[in-house]
Amino acid sequence: MYEKKHTYCRICEPNCGLVATLEEGRITKLSGDREHPISKGYACERGMATLDIHHDPDRIRYPLRRTGDGFERVSWDEALRDIGRRLAEIRKRHGKHSVGMYFGNPVAFDSALSMYLQMAMKSLGSRNIFSAGSQDCNNKFVASEMVLGSPVLQPVPDIDRMDFLLLIGSNPAVSKMSFISLTRSEQRLKAIVKRGGRVIIIDPRRSETAELVGEHHFIRPDTDVFLLASMLRVIISERLYDDATVRRHTRGFAELCDFVDGFTPERVAKVTGMPAGLITQLARDFARAGNACVHSSVGVNMGSFGTVGYWLVHCLNIITGRFDRRGSLIFPEGLIDAARAMRLANRNAPRYTSRIGGYPDVMGTMPAGIMADEILTPGEGQLKALIVVSGNPLMTVPDTAKMRRALGELDLLVCMDLYVNETGGKAHYVLPSTDMYEHWDMAVSGMMFNPQKRYLNYTDAMVKPEGERKDLWVMLHEVLLAAGYHPLGIPALSLVVKPLDLLGKRLGRSQPLSFNPLMLLRAMLLMGGVSWRKLKESPQGLVLGEHRIGRFFKKRILTPDKKAFLAPPECIAQLPRMEEFFRAEADYTGFKLIGQRQRRTHNSWLHNVPSFMERERTNAATIHPEDASRLGGIADGDAIEVASETGSIRLPARVSDEIMPGVIAIPHGWGHNEPSGLTVARAFPGVNVNALTPSGPGTLEPLSGMARLSGIRVTVAKV
Repeated sequence: MYEKKHTYCRICEPNCGLVATLEEGRITKLSGDREHPISKGYACERGMATLDIHHDPDRIRYPLRRTGDGFERVSWDEALRDIGRRLAEIRKRHGKHSVGMYFGNPVAFDSALSMYLQMAMKSLGSRNIFSAGSQDCNNKFVASEMVLGSPVLQPVPDIDRMDFLLLIGSNPAVSKMSFISLTRSEQRLKAIVKRGGRVIIIDPRRSETAELVGEHHFIRPDTDVFLLASMLRVIISERLYDDATVRRHTRGFAELCDFVDGFTPERVAKVTGMPAGLITQLARDFARAGNACVHSSVGVNMGSFGTVGYWLVHCLNIITGRFDRRGSLIFPEGLIDAARAMRLANRNAPRYTSRIGGYPDVMGTMPAGIMADEILTPGEGQLKALIVVSGNPLMTVPDTAKMRRALGELDLLVCMDLYVNETGGKAHYVLPSTDMYEHWDMAVSGMMFNPQKRYLNYTDAMVKPEGERKDLWVMLHEVLLAAGYHPLGIPALSLVVKPLDLLGKRLGRSQPLSFNPLMLLRAMLLMGGVSWRKLKESPQGLVLGEHRIGRFFKKRILTPDKKAFLAPPECIAQLPRMEEFFRAEADYTGFKLIGQRQRRTHNSWLHNVPSFMERERTNAATIHPEDASRLGGIADGDAIEVASETGSIRLPARVSDEIMPGVIAIPHGWGHNEPSGLTVARAFPGVNVNALTPSGPGTLEPLSGMARLSGIRVTVAKV
């Protein structure tokens, strides 16, 4: 006997609809849901591989406690009692900032955990909260807050109606795009060209996307900010901007003009490697196009000027009249007005500055690039205990050697995950979590980034969890309660929380009685005018209608004067640093390192899928044939050594003209040489490119604390 249930994928933003086939309560097959109103049967191979993860024998099923070089199974009661006692002692001895938390990318695709996390952060009362956002996207939150008044006001390309798309540092064929919920991205880009439009890709590497569609132009790594400034200068000097938009909906235009004035195409060509004529023509073509936008991603985010870069992307799109316009950039409507809700929720929240480096928090989190220093540097506020929620900072945070040393210095490290990953291999406790098929969920974040429709998808749990796995939010709540924190972030409720949860345990409840994220979700549905009954009866989700256009500057922007601020003083103040960087780049003739994402190695979990790893096998460094010849005749497969000021690695070379001369590309996410329970990943270890990337004060992008993971100066030698 078998049955079919509808659900959706939670690997990335598109949230593609899936059909799960169950036999005797076990998922035996996944397929794309042809009746899904958004994805229409599409699902990528990463989404299909989540079934391998679900059934992986390496997944942990019970709480584990370290014993010397290994782990032993313990009961939940024993684990929570010991973790709670140790956390309470550390906090009492060293203060509230001595206990911290790191959460990884999967948190964004777990609605119950996302809702509970804000309470958990308030409960800890610590400034030492870190997230994966400072490795890939926090600059976008900072720039949007400066320009639009809220970090969550993020414009989304309306690709299906677009005539001209300029992609900078983005590779949709592999990433499926970020900050946009869009299936079949490659086909949609091809459709732009088919209807007579243009897709232009700016990247130091002729990416998988560039091989499929559009026009590709090389750019030297970490110089995107100068290209963007130069395009703005051309548009402004030739008066190609939308004067009505600038007058009605912006302030700071004169200061923006002054900022970009020195970046002529002729001058910028020297550091970007792009001809001046090309820069000028790109600016003109973009400004004169009908429906168009500039969209940037991690290639810009991970550079030395990630926040300035995204600010200039905003400016290009705003002054050419592309904001809040069908066919260009729209602001999808979520279930509720997330920007206003966030402002209300954080109205009295403390704003912190890091002890190390003096970095400001971004939505309550500090840069992960200083986490190791916060652990290793003695003094008041030193980080002594860390809770890692669905993350693997040993692999993903810059300067692997320093992070390894720091994790070993912690008095307590607790990891909550599907696996004992490399970070978990150094933990005192590893606690087993449910996966996406073992808990309910709703695609709240996907709705906020979907340019097609106002769309909402809910899924029940497909199967019961095996062993003693718990939802991430549940175990986080129980750990905080055991340590004596106010686990809802509200001290006055603490008198009722513990008795309610004890009562729930006696009644056999698997989730705390004191907080129910599903009830909170239903309240959000009520506020959004959506029927819970109708949503439950719609297994492929509900299409709520078209996004409303033309309301952004009237209703949704949150700057005090309802105008986009084109001249944030923090960004303007970066001009001297940009000029210093420009002069150094003009004189530099060595190699620069860029990262690279591979199609089948999205995160640590997918590195344990046998069919993926048998095809990828390792990460090789891509180098241009001219550079390979100059360095002694490097051939495919030859071992090379790549070194930076931070460290060095050895790995095989891959010689290809897809990379521009003077650049070397190394895929991230590898380096499975650390103790872990990922048996497949350890059989195909590769090397961790983050052994080359810097961490600590002075090495991070100053406005957002973003790790600098692109454009690193390195030396390359044949071994």
